[in-house]
Amino acid sequence: MSRIEIAEAVFMVLALVALWPLVFLGYQAGWYKVALVGVLLALGGMLVRRVVVMNRGFAAAQRERDAREADRPRPVLGGRRK
Repeated sequence: MSRIEIAEAVFMVLALVALWPLVFLGYQAGWYKVALVGVLLALGGMLVRRVVVMNRGFAAAQRERDAREADRPRPVLGGRRK
């Protein structure tokens, strides 16, 4: 895991811990709600980053697979390529 992934994992755990006063104690302070909105926005940003990285990896794997298949010879009996 990279350092950024470790930091994201730690932040996700801290975000869950930050929800405990609201869920279990009913804590309703205004600054606390603003902080929770900030945490929510940060988690949304991390989700977007992870989806972008995953899509880039998928595209690279697909290009690599296509390059490998381009070098394969056609089947002798006319079957389909897999």
